[in-house]
Amino acid sequence: MAHAVHRYATSSALDTASTGTGRSNSCTVSFSPLPWLSPCAKVVRQHYTITLEAKKADVPQQSDKTNATAKSEKPVPTPSWTKQVIQGTLASHPGGPVNSHLLQDCRYSSYARDTDTQHSTLNLEPHAMPHRSPDPDPKTLQIIGACPHDCPDTCSLLTTVQDGVAVKVQGNPAHPHTDGALCTKVSRYPERTYHPERILQPLKRTGPKGAGQFEPVNWDAALADIATRLKEIAGRDPQAILPYSYAGTMGLVQGDSMSARFFHKLGASLLNRTICASAGGEALLHTLGVKTGTRVEFFAQSKLILIWGSNSISSNLHFWRYANQAKRHGAKLICIDPRQSETADKCHEHIALLPGTDGALALSIMQQLISHDWLDHDYLARYTLGWDALRERALQWPPERAAAVCGIDAGQIRSLARDYGASVKTGEPAAIRMNYGLQRVHGGGNAVRLIAMLPALIGAWRHRAGGVLLSSSGNFPVNRTALERPDLLAGRTPRTLNMATIGDDLLRPASPEFGPKVEALIVYNSNPVAIAPESGKVVAGLHATICSPWCWSISRPTPPTTPTTSCPPRHS
Repeated sequence: MAHAVHRYATSSALDTASTGTGRSNSCTVSFSPLPWLSPCAKVVRQHYTITLEAKKADVPQQSDKTNATAKSEKPVPTPSWTKQVIQGTLASHPGGPVNSHLLQDCRYSSYARDTDTQHSTLNLEPHAMPHRSPDPDPKTLQIIGACPHDCPDTCSLLTTVQDGVAVKVQGNPAHPHTDGALCTKVSRYPERTYHPERILQPLKRTGPKGAGQFEPVNWDAALADIATRLKEIAGRDPQAILPYSYAGTMGLVQGDSMSARFFHKLGASLLNRTICASAGGEALLHTLGVKTGTRVEFFAQSKLILIWGSNSISSNLHFWRYANQAKRHGAKLICIDPRQSETADKCHEHIALLPGTDGALALSIMQQLISHDWLDHDYLARYTLGWDALRERALQWPPERAAAVCGIDAGQIRSLARDYGASVKTGEPAAIRMNYGLQRVHGGGNAVRLIAMLPALIGAWRHRAGGVLLSSSGNFPVNRTALERPDLLAGRTPRTLNMATIGDDLLRPASPEFGPKVEALIVYNSNPVAIAPESGKVVAGLHATICSPWCWSISRPTPPTTPTTSCPPRHS
């Protein structure tokens, strides 16, 4: 086999693997191919053990002369060479060159490069990856996928399948943002998928609603019955049919697209899916112009992190990984949350404000920044609109007023503003991580707007590790018109109902203003009794209209139900 050497100025793969502050000016990659053909695609995958040897200058580490305890210490010479071992895979099309930037399926251990590093050498030797054997057992497969949940992390998954049954779900160690860490909920997917109580066939109600009396029916009979009854309702007015869903499954095809095409073709009522993030999303659009923010991995370089309305350890564990990196490098972490959560316990400070008072706290921070002139005037003049009006409003919120509203001590507000305003003087990045809980209250959208304005006052956006993050969905545009096919409406304009008012809407009679009474509710990827406001009204409406959530069902004496799931399907 030929021995190949690639030399290049910057390695994107190594930059991804690196967590250090330095970067080599050049590096050499050499490898001895050991190809095998992937059964899933015409790609040659070559496995290696990578040994990194980084040349460093032999410069002694100088002690801090200002530190009295360090004066007696002797300089410690820096080793002239360091070695780092990485396991990975290179991929190329058969017959084509192997490009080093296609490094994938890598298993990284910790890695750092000093700023004085001038050159790196990679020696690649054949290696069989543990999760990709060149001679796999035909009865055992490992499938690479992604988590379908509504979570900021979108973890890469490795699912082990034996004889067509998923036996293990684990994080993918080749995913650089997670390094193979996976939350408890998803790691136990096989138990849920194959749980003996999981419904795997249609059930038809045989007793009164709520009695739990069902009999199994076959799929053809259930689907034919549902179709017959929906046609009957649609014949009178298809708007009497309402789909109700949200984010049980986040795949673009399975979650929204195919169902939207079906209901557009039918002419059913439309659903305004506002239950989760609409207020905060609109706030970002009106403040920043787009749903975007600081990249999660850059938080590791921040010197002050405000975790505002988020229990990151529980709900965004891989952000917490970067926050912990920043903490280990001297960053201060402040949690702003009504509840003393696991995240609050691990931060340096916890500000336990009353629910729904986040906007008042943000205005008071602004008041302190203005009063002490902790402002980036150049940034405000060049990159903002409406500063004079905001300044006038913020000055009306001294710490004492905000403290009375928020239920906290005025000294906490002054200290928080001082920490945040210090960024102007030190030039060190300060970043805010919001989450959606704080916008699910009256005035929540305005609270998000005020918090999202804070980085502009101190010029935090000048730093890649500064700014604010709530949503980054604007970085990944989706052509929903192509996916959901609104052209299938054929010129019709069905009414739109708000999913947050489902309790009222199910009980509402027909009227010229409202339209037809909801006769059929199709619930999937959601649970309105658990998530919608005024659950008592929701339950009453369900008794009047449908049989059960988490299923397809319609309003007739004996409606069938068909099972749906947000779990991965069985591999076949």
